[in-house]
Amino acid sequence: MGRRDVPTGDAASRHPRWSLDVFAEGIGGRLVAYGPALALLVMALLAVFHSAKPTFATPTAPAATRSRYIQTYGSTTMYNQGCDAGQRNANGGVILHFGQPWYQGGLYGANIHDGAATFTKTSLIATAVHAFAIGAADCSSGDTLLRVGVGTSNLPQQNPPGPGYVNSAHGQAWADMVDTINVGLGSLGQDVIVYGASDMELGWNTPAATYAWASGYNGATAFRYWNFGDAAGCPHNSHDGSFHDGADCSGGTGGWTQWDVWRISWQLSRAWAFPEVYSDANFDNPVESSSNLVEIPFRPDLVYAA
Repeated sequence: MGRRDVPTGDAASRHPRWSLDVFAEGIGGRLVAYGPALALLVMALLAVFHSAKPTFATPTAPAATRSRYIQTYGSTTMYNQGCDAGQRNANGGVILHFGQPWYQGGLYGANIHDGAATFTKTSLIATAVHAFAIGAADCSSGDTLLRVGVGTSNLPQQNPPGPGYVNSAHGQAWADMVDTINVGLGSLGQDVIVYGASDMELGWNTPAATYAWASGYNGATAFRYWNFGDAAGCPHNSHDGSFHDGADCSGGTGGWTQWDVWRISWQLSRAWAFPEVYSDANFDNPVESSSNLVEIPFRPDLVYAA
């Protein structure tokens, strides 16, 4: 279609760019009769209108949020930790890492980071996260939305060796727990939203077992999960040209490839990558000594690595 061969009438209304061109040319042609100077002025203004581009200020990185390795799940402790997040006006993401996925006595849960790997069932984890959310909402002084990732991992069973409870059933149970927490938050959902999370590390378990957990979670809830694991040994900038096979990741267990990492981090509809960034700076007298701390610079949907 040439410049003159443009739609007219109803067809022109469906092609606003063509209609604007025709309008500009028509106006320019008619104004020639009233004087070359006026015509040039109008055409110059139209050129500015077409070429003007908005400018945007470069955003500054947001403040770091404080994530935790959970060593105790008492409601008072969790409330105080949530209050700390609220006082910091943490408008971003916080991970509460409850530990290795586990199954015991017919119940799913996690082995927390207390030095004894104490099994904690999902119902107790849900109560702990709820207390954290109440503390965050009570102590926040600003208009914030805190996203809380309830964390587990793909750490396998050690004795006897095996994938352990990194499987689809545990992923589904974790998703059910996240749903339960969000329903229980009620009106607090305006201030706090809860997601799943897993420290999926390539050196801990196979891609098959890890994907099974992720897929199980993905199919059981509308809430996303964060993969806050690693990509150990994977190439940084390229792959081998056949991405579905992927470049080998030398730091992995069981033949990990870039393709496998992508599947658990982006391909699944609930998957979201949340790179783990450690820092021991600016820990301003934590209110609780019952959990190790990780500071993660975060803004919604984007992680800044310090």
